[in-house]
Amino acid sequence: QQQKLPEARTAFKQALALNDQVYLIWEQLLRIQVSIGDYSAVIRDGETALTIFPNQAPLYLYTGMAYSTAGQHEKAVSSLRNASALETEDQEALGQIYSALGNSYHALKKYRESNEAFEKALEYSPQNTYTLNNYAYYLALREENLARAEAMARLANQIEPGNPSFEDTYAWILFKMKKYQEAKTWMEKAIGDDGNNGTQFEHYGDILFHLG
Repeated sequence: QQQKLPEARTAFKQALALNDQVYLIWEQLLRIQVSIGDYSAVIRDGETALTIFPNQAPLYLYTGMAYSTAGQHEKAVSSLRNASALETEDQEALGQIYSALGNSYHALKKYRESNEAFEKALEYSPQNTYTLNNYAYYLALREENLARAEAMARLANQIEPGNPSFEDTYAWILFKMKKYQEAKTWMEKAIGDDGNNGTQFEHYGDILFHLG
């Protein structure tokens, strides 16, 4: 509760050494390790937890997210599909599951499955900004359904203004739609909010080139 996450992780691991049959300790441990960003530990401990509690959707979700972050997308899809089969009620969790599936399917170039997963994610959590942003960005990369991408990126920026990643996505979609002056305005916002992102400067250069 004090956000002392490394100390909390140590204490939860000590608790599991005494008794590894308490499900909520495993879930808390994985949640902390996701927050810390130690995804190799999430994979290791998640797989261990699943040997004891094979019917818990959150364990599959956290493990799948970790596999996705590690670039092991086939394993991510397997874990996340298990999570989707087990989780039936928690709308937010289902939104996370399908959003993560959308990311991994895109990485595997399974674009139809990616779109379907993102659409389901938005059914469960229609204002999840990261789902809106990621789905919009992937559509822009493929130059597919740009009007839908523009609407989703605009909504993400309305819900969470000042996020440079979301501003960059919106600018890039406008660029793909050949709305170069609007794209320039939004890219300048992104750079103003985060001047240390090379991708944003690269995008800005492309926009300036097309503006002459």
